[in-house]
Amino acid sequence: IGELGDIDLDPRLLMWDIHRNIDVDAVPPGRTVMQFRFPDAPLGQRDWWLVLTPPETDVCDFDPGFDVAVTVSSSLRTMTAVWRGDLDWPSALRSGSLDVQGPEQMRRAVPEWFTLSPFAAVPRPA
Repeated sequence: IGELGDIDLDPRLLMWDIHRNIDVDAVPPGRTVMQFRFPDAPLGQRDWWLVLTPPETDVCDFDPGFDVAVTVSSSLRTMTAVWRGDLDWPSALRSGSLDVQGPEQMRRAVPEWFTLSPFAAVPRPA
């Protein structure tokens, strides 16, 4: 898997793939709503919501009207890098390129709710 150019970054594809790879056993019981904010994405594609109601997960490109438990903000490139396994959650958080807002217990749990892209394990060219 090679480098991604700006034209390859697609919030719809990213969020669709993320929503298909939730570890529903790690998500709190009941409904948990996450908002993803990509300030650098095109207008109309900057805000996304995941409605996690194990065993189901829905992705929305409009506000579903439920209280948001956690908001994840980053550039589209950063979230794509995390998703691909090129950048881990702790490094992205420490660098400030990814920000998670919400109650501390939820913020700490968020990385455990996701499995990485199936391509994360594919070796990258040197």
